[in-house]
Amino acid sequence: MEGELVFNTAMTGYQEVMTDPSYAGQIVTMTYPLIGNYGWNEIDYESLKPSVAGFIVSTLSENPPEHYESKNTMIEILEKYQISALANIDTRALTRIIREKGEVYGKITDDPADKPILNDVDPAVVSSVSTKEKLFYKTSNPANHPTPPHVVVMDFGYKHSIAHSLLELGCDVTVVPYDTAFLEIQRIAPDGVLLSNGPGDPKALKDLSENIKQISESFPTLGICLGHQLIALAHGATTKRLPYGHRGSNHPVKDLQTGKVMITSQNHGYVVDYDSVNNTNWYVSHINVNDKSVEGLKHKSLPLMTVQFHPEAHPGPIDTHHLFVDFIQQFITKGERQHA
Repeated sequence: MEGELVFNTAMTGYQEVMTDPSYAGQIVTMTYPLIGNYGWNEIDYESLKPSVAGFIVSTLSENPPEHYESKNTMIEILEKYQISALANIDTRALTRIIREKGEVYGKITDDPADKPILNDVDPAVVSSVSTKEKLFYKTSNPANHPTPPHVVVMDFGYKHSIAHSLLELGCDVTVVPYDTAFLEIQRIAPDGVLLSNGPGDPKALKDLSENIKQISESFPTLGICLGHQLIALAHGATTKRLPYGHRGSNHPVKDLQTGKVMITSQNHGYVVDYDSVNNTNWYVSHINVNDKSVEGLKHKSLPLMTVQFHPEAHPGPIDTHHLFVDFIQQFITKGERQHA
């Protein structure tokens, strides 16, 4: 199996990493030396099945200690989904190569002469992980809302925990294909729209910019990761590739409004170019503490916000969860004003 070589610095969460659709087409190297030590459960799937093209670890726990939620070992999962993997690898040396070379493609094979054919990101990768039909989920926690707010999640490769976060906060959720037209979103008539995370180069979806612009100007909107980048592109900004990406659960991000630094979960290889942001209509709301890259945008007049990190993942453990609350509050307050 071949794909783009990337590395993830998280100490835990290997199941969430393997099942995150944003890793589609990538061979993931885990930098933490011991992987598989608490098994594999039926709860922490971020999609229906693993999306990684391959998996590389230093030490694989073949017989993990008993954990009350564990149903399988890592080896059983790799075999079940026929995922090519390597263990007993010097992942520090491999990570160093990726950091120094940037965009690296590789192939897991037993033939040293067998070179990878891939040398670029698949422009059609989002279509391979997005849902093909609408999916509706009813909240079991309506909170204090007599009629639960309804959020449409545009699926560019969404993580299930995004929908779970919205459902737990009392929202009904409809997941739709990534290329769902503005008129169809209008017909659904949601209270808000969320553009999800996903794999690949955001510029490969540039033809969706006008559609995304219409949606984000018509409904309270939140963009996460790839969704953040696509909204920025739709509103005139540009994106660029990072030298080796941000992937892990310990990335510090500063909220420029409050000055607070949050520990965030991240998985992306592209960022919004800071200098391309239209300062007339937008302001940069968050930056990465390590490299000062754009981590969030907020529109000055529309209920429209985006973040590069993953607020549905709680590494802190709840550092960024308030962003979902802020998003929902935008259309709850709007509805109250409309019906006052």
